[in-house]
Amino acid sequence: MENKEIIPAQIRTWLYGIITAAIPLLSAYGIISEQVAPLWVALGAALLGTTTAFAYRPTRTPKEVE
Repeated sequence: MENKEIIPAQIRTWLYGIITAAIPLLSAYGIISEQVAPLWVALGAALLGTTTAFAYRPTRTPKEVE
């Protein structure tokens, strides 16, 4: 089975770091509120996690595996 990553692991690692660093900074400077900041972090994680799940989902049906 060929592995086709939508977002390569190195890029995902970099994006997680950027997201988790940028959100607190945006909150500290008053660009986003402290109440909304965790929601943005969760959104970023959900988007990156979803692309990982799509990249690694099985592409064959159980009948094709047998």
